[in-house]
Amino acid sequence: FAFDQLFEGILPEEETKTVFHEYFHAVQHAHIFSLDYEERDLLLGPTWFVEGGAEYMAQYTTSKMWASGELPTTPGEFYPTFQERMEWKLIGGQENLEQNCPGMSLADITYADPCSYAAYELGAWAHAYLQHLAGEEAHLNVFWPRVEELGWEGAFKEAFGMTSADFYTAFDTFLALPLAEQRLILADI
Repeated sequence: FAFDQLFEGILPEEETKTVFHEYFHAVQHAHIFSLDYEERDLLLGPTWFVEGGAEYMAQYTTSKMWASGELPTTPGEFYPTFQERMEWKLIGGQENLEQNCPGMSLADITYADPCSYAAYELGAWAHAYLQHLAGEEAHLNVFWPRVEELGWEGAFKEAFGMTSADFYTAFDTFLALPLAEQRLILADI
């Protein structure tokens, strides 16, 4: 499916990506069987993990499908590449965090914070980084199938080979690298 320029100024590709983002939330929730809201919230993890995961998977999957021809693109329109969109997310996320929540860690951002969108943008990069470290299958085939059994931290460690605390330290180091080095972890789609 695809949108047919229903919204002025927004390319159908962006709306299609948004549908994939929301669908990934369904994937996340499908692995949690508890009906207790607080338990579900804990198992889903921090805001960056939930929203950054949905955003990264949507960007990554739609980009792969457009490149293969599985999803249509708008004839005559330019849509930025996966690498360009991710670069904008990195820059925008860092600016948002610095301007709206100076000194706040990605780990601590919630939906209520004025920099909450940084959790989507930098969270997408966090997931790109995790995929770079642990491989493409770690999220869907290791983390989510084990999250209810092991808890968020236990599933994180099993899927990505490190604790979340170690991840935050490594990711902060990664965020301090020059953009040219950061881009090297992105898939060439």
